[in-house]
This record gives sequence, C-alpha cells and structure tokens, in this order.
Amino acid sequence: MAATEKYCSLDDIKKRIPERELIDLTDDNDTGSVDTAVVDAIIISASNEINSYCQERYAEHIPFDEAAVPPLIKDLCVELSVYKLKLRRDRVDEAWEAIYDHAIKTLEKISKGTVSLGLPKTSTIKTNAITFTNKTVDDRIFKDPQGY
Repeated sequence: MAATEKYCSLDDIKKRIPERELIDLTDDNDTGSVDTAVVDAIIISASNEINSYCQERYAEHIPFDEAAVPPLIKDLCVELSVYKLKLRRDRVDEAWEAIYDHAIKTLEKISKGTVSLGLPKTSTIKTNAITFTNKTVDDRIFKDPQGY
C-alpha cells in the first residue's frame, strides 16, 4: 500500500458542500469550474495539520496508507478542508467555526489517546537503551565458582 499525503478527495468534499459553493470558493480565475489545484493544496494542508496531531501517538502509521485511511481521519480532513476553503473567501460562519473547533478538539483527543483510531499505538520503548545498576559481582546470590 502506498502512503498518501491527502486523507480525503474532491469527491469527499463535494458530498459535504454543494458543487456551486465549491466553485465559488476555489475559482480564482472565473473559469466557472472547481480549481482542483486549490482544492488539492487545501487538502494537503488539512492532512498535514492532522499529521501534526497524530504523529506522536501513531508515528509508524503517518502518513496513513492510501487504502487504509481511518474513517475518522477522512471525516476530519473533509471538515478541515471545507473550513480552510471557506476561510479563503472569509465565509466562515458560526456553524463552520463550531465544526472546526470540534475537529481540533477531536485531534487533541487523538493526540492524548482519549480517542482511538483503532490502530496500534507507536511503541515508546527503546530497544537499544543502556541500563545502569548499582549491583556488583559480590551482590550475586549464586556465584560462579570461577568468579564470573
């Protein structure tokens, strides 16, 4: 599976807002169509923001595999992307402000581990760590007759 830098697609965003609104939010050159380059840049920005929250807990999975993006991550990416698109045109209303705040709070919970993505957590145990002790050979209970 290939890792992806985008956790949602244009089609996912079209399921959340009408295409006409999407055209209004992205069409900087008055072509009458969705500017996919603008949408892609916004999706990448939202995906990177998601990575920043998930990196500590799920580092081994970041970036997520294209075919295995957790559904919650995909939903959050759509919400963050739409918010960022609306922000470009200064069209963020109270409802989208609340959606954005909820998405960020969810990402914070993912980062803290109170919301799970259903993936194994990144191991924090260092396998090549050095361990020190204050014990000496004389402290051994079973002594080797040869002094080892």
